[in-house]
Amino acid sequence: MADQFTWRGPSGGAWNTAANWINTTIGGPATQAPGFTDTANFFPGQYTVTGGGSASTVTLIDGAQPTLAGTGSEVYGFGRLSVGADTRLFVDNSVLVVSSTTVGQNGIVNLVNAPPGTGLARIPGSASLGDVTLAAPAPPTGSPFPAPGGVLNIGTHNITVGTVTNGNQGEGNAFNPRAGILGTGTLFQAPNSDHPMVKVLQDGQEVTSLDFGSVQVGDSAVLHFTLENFAGNGGGPAAQGALQTLVNGGNVTDPALSGSGVTAQNFTIGGRGGQVGYDIVLDTSQAHDLAGQALHIAFQFNNGRFDVGQTLAITGQVEAAAAPIDWNALAARVEAAFAATGTWYVPDEPPLTPPGQPVDWNALAAQVEANFAATGSWYL
Repeated sequence: MADQFTWRGPSGGAWNTAANWINTTIGGPATQAPGFTDTANFFPGQYTVTGGGSASTVTLIDGAQPTLAGTGSEVYGFGRLSVGADTRLFVDNSVLVVSSTTVGQNGIVNLVNAPPGTGLARIPGSASLGDVTLAAPAPPTGSPFPAPGGVLNIGTHNITVGTVTNGNQGEGNAFNPRAGILGTGTLFQAPNSDHPMVKVLQDGQEVTSLDFGSVQVGDSAVLHFTLENFAGNGGGPAAQGALQTLVNGGNVTDPALSGSGVTAQNFTIGGRGGQVGYDIVLDTSQAHDLAGQALHIAFQFNNGRFDVGQTLAITGQVEAAAAPIDWNALAARVEAAFAATGTWYVPDEPPLTPPGQPVDWNALAAQVEANFAATGSWYL
């Protein structure tokens, strides 16, 4: 049967020493330390726990500041770690392995002094936090110091995670997967887990730019693109990210561009086969060339890498429609040229036939008349 335990060692002690715990399920001193099916609670105070240990759930009540210490190889293995508001968990030269980690507002999990590696097969890095949730900062309420969100301080270490729900990371151009994650190390998804793998597609083909090509004034010009997740499994983790138009290489400043595809916003894409689609509309009311326009697609994780992105140039041009031919004016020019030179030709135009070959003007006139009879328009 699973029991509830509360830490009672005022200044610290070994996890596996029963005297350091109260068994709140039976309402008295513990006769054994909590194990992998039990719940362990830590109340406000600063103390150091040693020797490694396990529990199904570990909860740090608001204000608790324990240190899980070791000599480099001790393992603290928890099913669920819940770090409350205004709470600190320090990991000092010991291995932390958790299935899920939740950090409340102004709570911190500090892994700066974690060992260089876990030493455990299939768990690279310095710690494994499982599926991580960092609380969002408190909304402004008039206080000059609203509570910050949950924080991971990873120092120089690389930390293995599953999925990450980061309430600090912001929206659109403010999207930043590293917000609330301190240090020069990085997060990476476990090598044996499924990873988001998002590609940018147009008409089912992967693209690295978004090109309208050449269109004419008055034409409809709508470019559609899709973000699709090619992760290994349909039930795999969703991909999180943002379309960015003013940061990280994104630069959408031309008023001729509009639509969802050039609107800064976040996205979430389901597992394998999940997709989201966007449109970019080009204003074709006048001749125009797109220059220096680009869309940045930021990802929390993509292809197993944290905080990566892709920048796509947006190109194209709107050309003025060709002016209609004034056949009466053209005929007058030809007649004027013949009167002046004795030669039938179109002034300021290349010859219609190679030099030395006479023009059969009767045949050309017959063709023009036949075209007019058939279409009502004079043309050659």
